[in-house]
Amino acid sequence: MAAINEIEKPCENEKKKKTCFIITPVGGNDSEIRRHAKGVIEEVIIPVLESCGFEKPVPIYENCISGSLVKTIVRSIYEADLVIANLTQQNPNVMYEVALRHSVAKPIIHISSEVENLPFDINSYNTIDYRDDMLGANVLKEKLKNSIDAINFENPVISNPIIDNIAERVIKDIPKEEVEYIKVFEELANSVQFLNRKIDSLAKNNDDRYEANLKNSSMSEFLTIRFNDIRNFDIDYFQNRIKDICPVKTNVGVNVKRNIITVKYPAAMSHQHLNQVVISILDEMETNDYEILGKYLL
Repeated sequence: MAAINEIEKPCENEKKKKTCFIITPVGGNDSEIRRHAKGVIEEVIIPVLESCGFEKPVPIYENCISGSLVKTIVRSIYEADLVIANLTQQNPNVMYEVALRHSVAKPIIHISSEVENLPFDINSYNTIDYRDDMLGANVLKEKLKNSIDAINFENPVISNPIIDNIAERVIKDIPKEEVEYIKVFEELANSVQFLNRKIDSLAKNNDDRYEANLKNSSMSEFLTIRFNDIRNFDIDYFQNRIKDICPVKTNVGVNVKRNIITVKYPAAMSHQHLNQVVISILDEMETNDYEILGKYLL
C-alpha cells in the first residue's frame, strides 16, 4: 500500500486543470447519509483530485448557484472531464445521474461501500469497494488515484451498460458547437430508458419478495423523521407518495408540536429500502431541513 504522502504526488497523466463532477447521495442536513457522503468527498475525493491536477470540485450540497439546479447538474454531467459516482445506498437520483453520464460516453468512476448490493447491470462493471472507516478511507485514496492515473482522457476507452448494449449513436458524436441543450436532454432521456427499465424490474422483484414475507408478519416498526419546522410541510403529498411507491401497507403519523413524522411499516419490510424511499421523496419535495432518527419496534 502506498504511503499517504505518496498519494499527494501529482498523477502522471494530468498536466493541466481538468474538471470533475461528483454524483452523490445528499440527504438532509446532518443525516447519516449526508455525513457519510460529505466525509468521503472532503477527506478522500477532493484531496485526490487536487493532487491529480484537477480543479477543486464544488459538492452539490454546497452549490449556491441560482436558477435551475437540475440544469446545472445535467450540464456538469455532460461537460466534466471526469465524473466520480458514489453508489452507496443506490439513491434513485444518483442512479439516474449515472445513467446520464453513461450515455455521453465519457470517463466515470464508480465507488460504493455496498458493492455486493448493486444491481447486476452495474455490478458487472468495475466499482471501487471501500470500508466506511479511517483505514478504508486511506485504501480508497490509493485505489481512486490509481483509477484516475489509468484514464487516457484524450482517447478514453469507455465501457458501461448503455454504450455496450444499446448506444448506436451517443452524444459525444454530436459537434459541441451544434448542440442545443434541449436536444441533449432528449438524447439523454432516450439513452437511459433501458437502465430505467432494469431498475424498475429490480424494484418489482424486491416488492414481490416483500409481499411474500409480509403475509406471515404481524409486527410493526416505525421510521421517524424530525424536522426543524413541519408547519409548511406538505403532509398529504408525502403520504400519497409513500403509498404510491411502497409495496406494502404503511401508515404515516404526524406530531406537529414535536415536528415529527412517523412511518409505521411491517417488520418484514427492509428498513434500508424504506429509508431510501423516504429520502428520495424528501429530495423530490426539495426538503433538506430534516433528520431521520431511525427505526423503532412497536
